[in-house]
Amino acid sequence: MNRQHDFVAASRPVTASTYGIKPETEGELLPWSWAVDRINASRGYWICSVATDQRPQLMPIWGVLVDERWFCFGTDVLSKKARNFETNRHVSIAVDDTVEPVILEGVIEAIPTDLIVPYWEQYAAKYDMDAAEMHPGPHFRVVPNKAFGFIDRDPDFPLTATRWLFTA
Repeated sequence: MNRQHDFVAASRPVTASTYGIKPETEGELLPWSWAVDRINASRGYWICSVATDQRPQLMPIWGVLVDERWFCFGTDVLSKKARNFETNRHVSIAVDDTVEPVILEGVIEAIPTDLIVPYWEQYAAKYDMDAAEMHPGPHFRVVPNKAFGFIDRDPDFPLTATRWLFTA
């Protein structure tokens, strides 16, 4: 399904020529709806945050995509992730799939009040548990600024590599 989204624009990612990424005139840019479907289908995700000593930290998490834009999740206030967010709010989130991956890059913020109920409802439906009980807080959303996706099967990769840039 190719749903239209006015908050995101697709283009080819900027890469070294050795990757063989074809120009936009060849192949097909993947629609954001393709990425949404893969994010929603994934049970687990990887989050990369930056520790206070500037080293990356990669951890598995559960989460949901609210309004086809906001990746939302919870963690314990004492977790290393939560402590990392206090000093550096930049993160990357990736689905647990290397053949049809989607990677979000953005900034962490507290989930706004108007998204908390949809987040809890989607989380309960997906994982059959209450997000508020599992993670009493804090709960975060990723405000994406860009995302990447592609189909890693020959000959699809150079023809499908897509970068999505988000508007405010």
